[in-house]
Amino acid sequence: MIQVPQIEPVSNLIRNYLAILAKLKNGPVFLAQRSEPAAVLVSLAEWTEMANRLAQLEGLLASKRVVAAIDRGEMTTIKHDDLVKLLAEKRANATMGN
Repeated sequence: MIQVPQIEPVSNLIRNYLAILAKLKNGPVFLAQRSEPAAVLVSLAEWTEMANRLAQLEGLLASKRVVAAIDRGEMTTIKHDDLVKLLAEKRANATMGN
């Protein structure tokens, strides 16, 4: 269902902020200044949900870019066991150098 935006003048926020904050339980509140959109208020829960979703999507995009780079031959992969051996060798060499 499409939700009708809640629009309030900035002056109402100044005069009656508690009523505006109460509206957040129904969704974002769009603030207008001189009848032009100026800002959007969202609840902390909604903000957290959006931030978490954005982080998930950014991670997904990054992984797709890595897979594409591997497919193009721009990056290589290494097996886990080989990585463990390589790191152990580097650690041993670093210890000998001290």
